[in-house]
Amino acid sequence: MKRFRPRVWSTIALTGAADTLNPLEGGPPRLAFGGKQQGGRPKPPVQAVIDRWAKALECAPEPLRDETVNGVRTRVCGPGRDGAEVVFVTVEGLGHHWAGGEAQAPAFLVGSGTDKLEATDVVWDFFQSHPGP
Repeated sequence: MKRFRPRVWSTIALTGAADTLNPLEGGPPRLAFGGKQQGGRPKPPVQAVIDRWAKALECAPEPLRDETVNGVRTRVCGPGRDGAEVVFVTVEGLGHHWAGGEAQAPAFLVGSGTDKLEATDVVWDFFQSHPGP
């Protein structure tokens, strides 16, 4: 009997290197008022989550491409099963904001915004170049 293997899709993750709510190195969120005492649960390092996605999509463990331009680091793993890729973008100095967007909370609570890139454009370009099955 033939084993069913669902088709897989590429994925993208975009995060701020200075995000205190989802720290790159993992651990509890660093909140402006209280941190761990306010119920913040420790989180795994962001790279560990990306590595799990890459493994699930059967991508090579080492990035196919790893480049930094203007404080924006882009790592691409793949191609994996069905040509899937995992794209991981980190933005230097960006807190817990949508890069290039209007701040929804004060910097003292969630860190700084950035104009280093427009996240909407990056995500749109990703989906344009990685259509679904």
